[in-house]
Amino acid sequence: MFFIISKFFTLFLMPFFWLTISLLWAIFTKKERKRKNALRISFFIFMVFGNTYLASKVMRWWEPRPNEISKMAKYDVAIVLGGGISNEHKWPYDRVHFDPSADRLLQAIQLYKAGKVAKILISAGSASIFTRKNEITEANKSKEFLINIGIALQDILIEINSKNTFENALFSKKILEENKLDKSKILVITSAYHMKRSLACFRKQGLVVDSFPACYEQLNNSLFSFYTIVPDEDAFSLWHDLFHEWYGLVTYKLMGYI
Repeated sequence: MFFIISKFFTLFLMPFFWLTISLLWAIFTKKERKRKNALRISFFIFMVFGNTYLASKVMRWWEPRPNEISKMAKYDVAIVLGGGISNEHKWPYDRVHFDPSADRLLQAIQLYKAGKVAKILISAGSASIFTRKNEITEANKSKEFLINIGIALQDILIEINSKNTFENALFSKKILEENKLDKSKILVITSAYHMKRSLACFRKQGLVVDSFPACYEQLNNSLFSFYTIVPDEDAFSLWHDLFHEWYGLVTYKLMGYI
């Protein structure tokens, strides 16, 4: 129930939703003063939250600094968190279709090939509200891809029951315990903006973990770039992820997940 409610409530925290509501208000209100106020609010949301420079500045503040691979220690297992790695519902079904968070998996492969991690655990169940029986998950498709590119089968572990970050940590711990890896050196790989909440969840489960942020979203627009003046959809996407994470941190704290 918490999963369903949290998915639904997140919608109300997004700037694009606010923009939609304010524009609808401007269209359907019968009073001229309210219409003007609604348009002013719409313009403010559009210009502020559509500003890529501002959004990127906040994202750069939020995201942790990247790891330098050559200076990293070696880890027994890297836990790759699902959520946008691949699209298991996309046709044709005889291949892996990568999504925007694919760097989580691809950089785990890079670390494996560089000898920095010995095993890869992919924690990725279905993020759908209504899960179908025998549904193929991101973890299944990711495992298929790893095998196809030559990663040894004995070095691949998957967890297919999690629906959110809390369950990523909860169910991954069980997999680690079953394989006697819960006391080993563990590396968590997820999107940079998602790392704070992820580490808090894994540490709440009593696991000692380090982090490897991937999928950096901050943009490198200068103060005087064209997109500083003209709103851009990428800025709304950055704010979407930021508000989602901040909401997640608050709700997870209230639920006792972190």
